[in-house]
Amino acid sequence: MGFFYSVTDTVATGNTENNLALLLTAPDNTCCVWSLVASTFAATAGFWHGRLVNWSVPDNTFLSTITPQPRDSGAPAAVTAVWRQPGVGSGTRKDHIKIGSGVNGEETAWYALRRASTIMLEANGGANGNLNLLNFANTGQTVDYTIEMEE
Repeated sequence: MGFFYSVTDTVATGNTENNLALLLTAPDNTCCVWSLVASTFAATAGFWHGRLVNWSVPDNTFLSTITPQPRDSGAPAAVTAVWRQPGVGSGTRKDHIKIGSGVNGEETAWYALRRASTIMLEANGGANGNLNLLNFANTGQTVDYTIEMEE
């Protein structure tokens, strides 16, 4: 079943990686990420980039839930949890994808062209079942991200 969710962030502390969201898989349920799309829409000039990474030890400080929207409006809700999160994990970091731009107002994206190119997350939210969305930009830069996933 295909789902997507969006996260918008205005950077308060520039030139540091800010964690925006965390995906955690449910027990007995895998998830694969198909795309990451991002765009800036603020007057603040400057660069930005977004990364999808996971950690051997996921952080468990959660602020609020983000509800993934199904592509089919009649589909059941996603079981993969998506959270707004201030912290990052610890241990070994694995970078999966990075996109970005030095042009304000530009949109850029990564799309998996086949299943073997997706970011596969194992069930149960552990070391291989988590994925963080990190944002790095100038102070005041606003970036809108959309992630598409399948479970």
